[in-house]
Order: sequence, then structure tokens, then C-alpha cells
Amino acid sequence: IDLTVLRPTRAEIDLANLRHNFQLLCPLAGSSRIMATVKAEAYGHGIIEISTTLEKYGADYLAVGFLEEGVKLRTAGIKLPILVMGGLVDEQINHYLDYNLEITVSSIWKGRQVDKVAHMRSATANVHLKFDTGMGRIGQNWQTADLLFSELANFKHINVIGIYTHLASAEGTDLTFCHLQLDRFNAIVESAGKHGINPPFIHAANSGAMIQLGEKANYTMVRPGLFLYGWAPSPHLEGCLP
Repeated sequence: IDLTVLRPTRAEIDLANLRHNFQLLCPLAGSSRIMATVKAEAYGHGIIEISTTLEKYGADYLAVGFLEEGVKLRTAGIKLPILVMGGLVDEQINHYLDYNLEITVSSIWKGRQVDKVAHMRSATANVHLKFDTGMGRIGQNWQTADLLFSELANFKHINVIGIYTHLASAEGTDLTFCHLQLDRFNAIVESAGKHGINPPFIHAANSGAMIQLGEKANYTMVRPGLFLYGWAPSPHLEGCLP
């Protein structure tokens, strides 16, 4: 028996529409690189098919939520750089290195563990430093950013290629807190430079920020998610989508 007939509903994904949505994003990104967010099975649309299409049509990076998503993409032959944005536990670090996945370092402790494993393998781990500027999820607290930057001097097997944060309410009608987060993030980036840390990729903007804040939040890379799949980040932004 064909088990698919037992389900009365199905979704049909038009990859031409995905290409169209991606092309609409490019002017909003400006000169910033585009890290396409494909976490949660590409928001339920099929992570391999979506990622293959995005790679073909010009995405610079992919962002996933968990290690296993990155492994799935590498196994499928995806060559783009892939950042895993979720937290990690120590025994996973070897797998990040095995599959050339970029690691989110969200604390001094995580940085130490990544450096330790990379040292044992005579390898270098590519990492993005994640800071909590008010979202309340993982990340080194914005008030203690200097502690992490100072500790990085002791890490000889970590290559910092990115610094990022998540904006909690960039899709909202009141952007006061969003601007506060960006002020905090700007201070973090400035402090990093004073410590000699100047990675090529600075990123904070999700779909809402790209639409509402533009260059103020774009930095050197943007992370669109919902917009890629044809959804406005919130109802009041529906008219902003071409």
C-alpha cells in the first residue's frame, strides 16, 4: 500500500517561487552577504531541496539550528559554509570538525571546549561568537563581552569568522527595544576591534530587520528566514513584500 494516500493533505513546494523570493531579498541586503536560514527542515519545506536551490541561485551561507541538520546537508553534497546556531555539548565538537560546520561559541566555557578538541586534533575550528543583547536565549551576555574577548587570546585553535546576535522584536511596530539591542551590539563589535578581533561576518538582521531597519542592521551579513518562504514576519509588514 502507498502510505502517502493515507494522509489527506500535502504541500507542494514551487522552487521557482523560492528563487523569486530570494531575488527580492537581494536589494534589501545591499552589499551584505546573505545567510539563508534553513533551520527546522527549512521551515518545513524540505531542507535538502531548499538548500540546493539556494546554493544554486546565490546564497552565500546557510544557517541551521542543530548539528544533525548540518550533517544532513553535508551528506547531501551541499558545499556552502554552514553555521549551526544552536548550542552544543562537548561530544558534538568532533562532528562539527568532521563535517566542516561552523560553530556557535556562546560562552567562555564553550570556547574552551572547542579549542581543546581542535587542539587534540591539530585542527582549527571556525566559530561565530554569539552574544545575548536582550533576546534571552543562548549567548555571552552583552555586559560581559570583554571577558570572552580577553579569553580568546588563550585559544590557539579557534578562528573567529563571525560575531552575531538575535533581535527579539524586529518585526514589531515599536522598534525601541530593537534599537537598544543594536546599540549594545555595536558596542560589542567596537570592543572586539579593540581586542584585535575583526571577523569578516557581523550579522544580526532577520527578515523583519531587513525590511524595517535596512542598513542600520545589515552589517556585513543578513539572515533572512520567513521572507524566503513568502511569509511576512508580522501582519503589518505584509504590504512591504513585493
